[in-house]
Amino acid sequence: MNYTGNSMPSEKIDIEPISLKRVSSRSPIGAFNARHVDVGNSPDCGLIVLDDELLGDLAISAARALVIAEEIPPVRVFAIGFGADDISSLTLCRAQYLTYQEGCLELLELESTGHGEVLESYLCSIASTEFSEPPSLLGYSLSGSFALQAVGKSPEKFSGVAAISPSLWAEPAAEISVRNALSSNSEFLCHLSAGAAEVDRHLTGRGDHMFELVASLGKNLEEEFGERVSTRLFEGETHFGMPFAAICGALRILCR
Repeated sequence: MNYTGNSMPSEKIDIEPISLKRVSSRSPIGAFNARHVDVGNSPDCGLIVLDDELLGDLAISAARALVIAEEIPPVRVFAIGFGADDISSLTLCRAQYLTYQEGCLELLELESTGHGEVLESYLCSIASTEFSEPPSLLGYSLSGSFALQAVGKSPEKFSGVAAISPSLWAEPAAEISVRNALSSNSEFLCHLSAGAAEVDRHLTGRGDHMFELVASLGKNLEEEFGERVSTRLFEGETHFGMPFAAICGALRILCR
């Protein structure tokens, strides 16, 4: 890399190339897309990213930067999305697949489909067949609260979970579920994050804003499980900026 600005001399920096192996496939049930990228050579660390359309490329880019910097080991990133062509289709798919609670679907004026259980089953299958060791699960917003639920239902399949701005209003059982994962596996890690500017109780009808729900859940879990749980609030950050603010920190914790 050469910099030739007026105030700095030209400098060449040698960086060892990082292998990126990409494989894409359609899920067996045909309802969502799956792809994986091996960042670095022979990765032992694994990460399943929900919400490929919103998080996939961001997580892969962040992983590549952190592997180059030797802040995390080589990692296999498995991203799951819906192949949606527009925001309306994506919103519909996310609502039907990324929630267990009928109340959430009613709020969004959608009928219960049972798709959440289907996706959960697929996640467990991927965790068992695509990784040499149990992977972590990463989600954002609705997929963040879904991830907290999924790991608790099958704690032996996962090594950790990171939920960026999880929609806890949609999944009131998330605390019970992730508590089960932490209790069942003494090495399981949980990382929660939210933007301190996520003020949304007027939209959800809950008494607390997004960041308050996340902070409360994190405090409760930290008191019981100590350093295996971490919580971070980003000052001034809004819901839609949170993936960019939180992704590297989440990867550093999950991919140790």
